[in-house]
Amino acid sequence: MIEPGALLDGPATAAPLKRGAAVAVAPPLPVRLLRLLAPTLLVALLAACAAWVTRGALIDDAYITLTYARNLAEHGTWGLLSDVPSATATSPLWVLVLAGLTSLTADPFTALALAHVGVSAGLVPVLSALARRTHLPVWTGPAAAAAVVVQPLLLSVTGMESGLLVLLLAAATLAGAAGRPVLFGLLAGAVFLTRMDAGPTLVLLALLSPPVLRRLHLAVLPALAVALSWMSWSWYALGTAIPDTFLIKTQQGSFGPWTVGNGWGWYRELYGTVAVVAFAPMLLAALALVVLVALLRRRSGPGVPRTLPWLALTAAGAGHWLTLVVLGVPPYHWYFAPVLGLGTVGAVAATAALVARRARLRVVVAALLLVQIGASLVVDAARHQPWRVMPIQTNYATSARYEVMGADLAAELRGRRVMTFGEIGHLAYVCDCVVDGFADPARVVPGIRKALADADGAGRWLLELNYRHRDLGAAEVPVAGSLRLLKPHEVPAGSSFWHMDLYPWRRYVALVLDPPEPA
Repeated sequence: MIEPGALLDGPATAAPLKRGAAVAVAPPLPVRLLRLLAPTLLVALLAACAAWVTRGALIDDAYITLTYARNLAEHGTWGLLSDVPSATATSPLWVLVLAGLTSLTADPFTALALAHVGVSAGLVPVLSALARRTHLPVWTGPAAAAAVVVQPLLLSVTGMESGLLVLLLAAATLAGAAGRPVLFGLLAGAVFLTRMDAGPTLVLLALLSPPVLRRLHLAVLPALAVALSWMSWSWYALGTAIPDTFLIKTQQGSFGPWTVGNGWGWYRELYGTVAVVAFAPMLLAALALVVLVALLRRRSGPGVPRTLPWLALTAAGAGHWLTLVVLGVPPYHWYFAPVLGLGTVGAVAATAALVARRARLRVVVAALLLVQIGASLVVDAARHQPWRVMPIQTNYATSARYEVMGADLAAELRGRRVMTFGEIGHLAYVCDCVVDGFADPARVVPGIRKALADADGAGRWLLELNYRHRDLGAAEVPVAGSLRLLKPHEVPAGSSFWHMDLYPWRRYVALVLDPPEPA
């Protein structure tokens, strides 16, 4: 008869004691340092290769962040235009990190590469420390970090704040497991400033961290101090405590039938097998949650793996995705990055815990994980190196096309500005000449008025408080015309136009200038 838990708990064996064993001589200090740092250095090298591979294929929203960082570093402007402050940087902390590195390197791309390598390599010591504290094998941290680095969707959102969010949530989980509520609070504030929609995730993480929960009051004040330091400045200086992107994205709602709740189906239609590989870690995350919960009920004791912190970390990724589902936002692929990244970490941790307990399921779970990692490497390596286009993306045109288009616009407009056609990041980075609601806060005002009209009770009061310092009567940035997405036969005679090489339905963007005003 098979007893309950037999599939998870295999036979326990004890290593025999050896009598008269020789005392080992400690290796020299350089050798010990190399052994200690080798996993981090290897992941850093892997991340550096990833930064090189993706440099020429960044998505348009990554350029929004790069443009914010460069404008802050070079002009002191918190905005997408070099001379117009705006509040559409979704991740204030990520912009500050990139702006600081840009100030040091004088090149936003070098800054991004350094940040990407630093964030990726930083996962190794954090996850390794968590593995030691929870009695998981020594390979858990490096393996999880490397698996995250090569994940196709995580690579597809290089330049976005997703990697930083994964790192900070892992660090907060470690602080919670170590019983350091003040540090947990500081990291929670940093998580909030990385993505404010991670607020409910932090509540879930605290609930699953008993050492923090018992002294929660010591965590709350540091978290508020970090979060409010930014929000109070933004409230006064930019007219909103939360980024305008929250309003813009929630009012978008969906792409037809596709939302963040079912968006992987849309990407599967667009990208087939590549999308299956990219989104498979969501299934691994679900499997990891089941395994980690099951292992919570197994015997415990000195040296026996503890899975609650890993369960908390994996659940944090799922909780962030569920928050976005409740908010009802479109299926932008970077919204899936935290659940995929943390799901991958959870799958590695679940495998390590099964291996440490010699559970019978370890072979099955490990095989599934290795198949996923192998498929990710195939997707990464099968493309032309360096990448021209991300494996998962929604850009209208390649980075190379936008570089040419931006340079042409800058030469033709000579300081004037035009309304953009739907994408703004890369053109804003190259020519500083395109405008929409992301660049001009006055163009967000209709959405603010709609939100105020639709709200009532406490919701309306909070919105009114948030926009108390917003100038709802500000003039819009003047424009000399617009960029229009058109079919070939619709392009006006004499207009400059550019082929959108990634957009299959309407294939040209034309510059249509307004007629000169009569003398």
